[in-house]
Amino acid sequence: MAGSGWVDLPVDLFSLIFSQLSLPQLLRSAAVCVSWSATAHEVITRSRRFQFKGQGPWLMLGGSSDGDSSAATFYTLDEGREYTIPLPDPPISRRFLIGSGHGWVITYDTSLGLLRLLNPITGSQIDLPSVISNPLDLIHDNDERSNIRTRRQFSFSKSVIGTPPYKAILSADPSLGDDYTVAFVHYFLPGIFFNRSGHESWFWLNDTSQIQDILFHKGKLYATTTSGSVQVCVIDDAQLRRGELPTFTPIVPANRDRCHFDYLAETPRGDLLNIRRKRDIHHATIFVEITDAE
Repeated sequence: MAGSGWVDLPVDLFSLIFSQLSLPQLLRSAAVCVSWSATAHEVITRSRRFQFKGQGPWLMLGGSSDGDSSAATFYTLDEGREYTIPLPDPPISRRFLIGSGHGWVITYDTSLGLLRLLNPITGSQIDLPSVISNPLDLIHDNDERSNIRTRRQFSFSKSVIGTPPYKAILSADPSLGDDYTVAFVHYFLPGIFFNRSGHESWFWLNDTSQIQDILFHKGKLYATTTSGSVQVCVIDDAQLRRGELPTFTPIVPANRDRCHFDYLAETPRGDLLNIRRKRDIHHATIFVEITDAE
């Protein structure tokens, strides 16, 4: 190492140093010189999962402030400042942002009917099955008194494809392997649509009430409905291979007497909360009620 400087440090040593940095600190380190930029990119992309020290949440504000269609602006709550990060094609300005989780953003392209997973830091992208070229697997009950289910295919109409889902969620970090699920809810269709990694079709849970919010929590899919109930189900690969879909189990009963909207949220320590925004129709007031949903 005689005569060598910081530029010549081994990648493994850089990895050890960078692992002690927050994401903003890593971005600044990558801007020091060409060598550090290349090393930072290699460290992040070759690792199955790169953990940032004390990383707080970031807000994605959409396109860059200078109008660059291939970049996006992020706001860090820890520092109170913005960062512009270049992103891979297709341009992010042509896609709808419909969800995020585990460091990934979920986007939707209305022209292709295609959902993508995008990691803004590594630039990695995963194309999910198109809802145009891959009709949905609709598995439904033959008889309300029976557990036997049959499968048929269902295709989205053009009007539905041209409207992005209003929310999508991700169950786990795809960087850790092929064991994740993407689910979404749509304005024009009831129920929940989901795709398991390794499957080429979308599945439609259409036997649920009108959905208000969805969330993955500890490997389970939770949903709130317009009736005020909270429901939960487990998505199982073996069950899907048998041509069956999971069923929801209510854990919070319906409450039709109040005008409200129910959200689901997970706290930093792992608690699941049901946040109920209620409206008092007699006094024209809105108040929030937070309860444990588990």
